[in-house]
Amino acid sequence: MKVIQTTATINSNGEIHIAEPEKLPPAGHYKIVLVLDAATNGIPETTNKFAGKSFIDVAGQWVGCSHENPPDLSTNPEHMEGYGQ
Repeated sequence: MKVIQTTATINSNGEIHIAEPEKLPPAGHYKIVLVLDAATNGIPETTNKFAGKSFIDVAGQWVGCSHENPPDLSTNPEHMEGYGQ
C-alpha cells in the first residue's frame, strides 16, 4: 500500500477533480480509497482531544470495570476457539 496525499474539489454536480500529486506510482491498475478531510475545504479543523494520548490514557477508567468476565479472555480456551483459522 502506498499513501499519496493531494487535494480535491467536488463541484455541485458531484464531480470530483483531484490535483495531480507530485509523485505518482508507476502506471498500472490500483484500488483507490478516498479520505475526505473537511479541514481542507476551508472548514476549521476541530481539535482532537485524544491527539498524543495512548489508548490507556483515554480508556483507562474502564480497564477492569467488568467484574463478571475473566480478567483476560485468553485464559478461557472457549474464547480462543477458531482464532487464527
